[in-house]
Amino acid sequence: MIDIIQFDVDKKNSFVKQLGFQEFMSASRLRIIVGGDEDRNLKAVKNGNVDILMSPELMKGKDNLHWRNSGLNQVMLSLAKKNNVAIGFALQSVLQTGGVKRAQSIGRMMQNVGLCRKYKVKMVLCSFAKDIFGLRSASDMQSFGRVIGMTPTEAKEALQFRRTKNGIKIIS
Repeated sequence: MIDIIQFDVDKKNSFVKQLGFQEFMSASRLRIIVGGDEDRNLKAVKNGNVDILMSPELMKGKDNLHWRNSGLNQVMLSLAKKNNVAIGFALQSVLQTGGVKRAQSIGRMMQNVGLCRKYKVKMVLCSFAKDIFGLRSASDMQSFGRVIGMTPTEAKEALQFRRTKNGIKIIS
């Protein structure tokens, strides 16, 4: 299992050894675009040089009464599938918020998981931690995947990936 983080980790640290990951991959080793508004997300999935669109649900603004503004739609997901761009779900974005914002973020993630499943787009789970205090264990990450709507198999596969020249490859 692999976790994507934003800092250099000391693998000899006893706390880090207990987390259950074989590897911690620095975000700088991957071509990651952090999501935002709809235009930013669309540019990321159109670009064949992007590996992961991380947290596309980080849109500002309110959801409509009958649907959520989750940052993804069928056009973006078909482009992501065509260009081998995986959709990333970062636990850090949930931990940084609280209250209604956290609930809104989780709801948007749940919608995006369903859309990714429908359009067969690869999904990646990661902590995206900025420091050692943001790290979580592999079982916590799998539980997070289950909370946002992934099946147990999808949650496990979302933590097992490799970067290839064609993008992210899920290791089954």
